[in-house]
Amino acid sequence: MKFCYIRMMKLLLTFLVTITSITVSYSQYQSTSLTSVIGCTYRNIDELRPFKGYKEQEGVLLEPTKNKYSISRISNGKNDIILLDKCTNSNTIVHYKILDILTVGAIHKNQDIIFSSCSIKDHRTDKLIALVKRVNSDKFKTIYKAWVVNSKTNKIEQISVRNLSCINNDFDACD
Repeated sequence: MKFCYIRMMKLLLTFLVTITSITVSYSQYQSTSLTSVIGCTYRNIDELRPFKGYKEQEGVLLEPTKNKYSISRISNGKNDIILLDKCTNSNTIVHYKILDILTVGAIHKNQDIIFSSCSIKDHRTDKLIALVKRVNSDKFKTIYKAWVVNSKTNKIEQISVRNLSCINNDFDACD
């Protein structure tokens, strides 16, 4: 009886180690496959293999008169990703070249990702992205995380939420 118990525990431990290593390998594969599309050009996001099943949620042009960069949010319902793209035209058809990828992960129903609606120390810039708690007022009171597009490095960088304020462009006082 004791021998059977020990053997069963060894099998269980082997099973758990195997499952853990598969999970770690898959997450490393997924991360690697996302970075492999940096530099790729697309018209529709699901043309790229790592983004099969993803849909564009929203996007915004950054400094539209200066350069043709955009940030967009894509989601597959379980995972939200922010893309920094360079917009290119060929024969009046717009294509996007991926410059950087930010994996936000799953966001809760009471949260939202907002673009171009935040200020740092009352200086508004369209390069800010924030993860906020949804509210029914003109300003977001809870900002969980924030990022800024660094136009010199073409990267999305996390920043402190300190001194950050964000307005709710979807708020309608008449509702």
